[in-house]
Amino acid sequence: MSARVPVLMIRHGETQWNTDGRIQGSSDVPLSDLGRADVARWRLPERFAGFRWMASTLVRARDTARLLGAPHNELVLDDRICEMHWGRWEGLTLDDLSPGLDEIRKQRAREGLDFRAPDGESNRDLQARIAAWLADVARDGAPTIAVAHKGVVRAMVSLATGWEMRGPMDKDLDWQAAHLFETDASGALSIVELDIPLTGGPR
Repeated sequence: MSARVPVLMIRHGETQWNTDGRIQGSSDVPLSDLGRADVARWRLPERFAGFRWMASTLVRARDTARLLGAPHNELVLDDRICEMHWGRWEGLTLDDLSPGLDEIRKQRAREGLDFRAPDGESNRDLQARIAAWLADVARDGAPTIAVAHKGVVRAMVSLATGWEMRGPMDKDLDWQAAHLFETDASGALSIVELDIPLTGGPR
């Protein structure tokens, strides 16, 4: 039986674009002051001490990892776990997409994993990036903490469960918590535990 490698996923802290309701995607938007303050209050559970640290190359993920205690000289950056590219919609709000928003939602429900914004990626494209990254993690065999993005975690839930993204997830995730998966050399991904609290006082 292939060895199972734990992968703890954490979404970055808040940015001003999150607060403003803007589609962020691959745009390299930094943490807001509020986001930095929130992350500074997070605490990683002791059971994950000694895990290798990785992060998306986007600054909001890198800075979140460092605020959480990732050593500068040990943080491994990987662009395969960057957020999905939303093409021409990046920087826009849902109001900006009106009056076509109802049709966009219907198209997304029809196409699921294959839906894409103009000049953007689909979730299936994102899953291919993540699967290649997970294969390397499994081959290395090192238990890993990865700070990434909401879309990346959602795509991993889809890979683990077969959810086609034609409707909402069965469970609303806590985006200020960690989510534990396991992967192996065969590429199989499974969910171990969702919504692991990161709050609880100063480190």
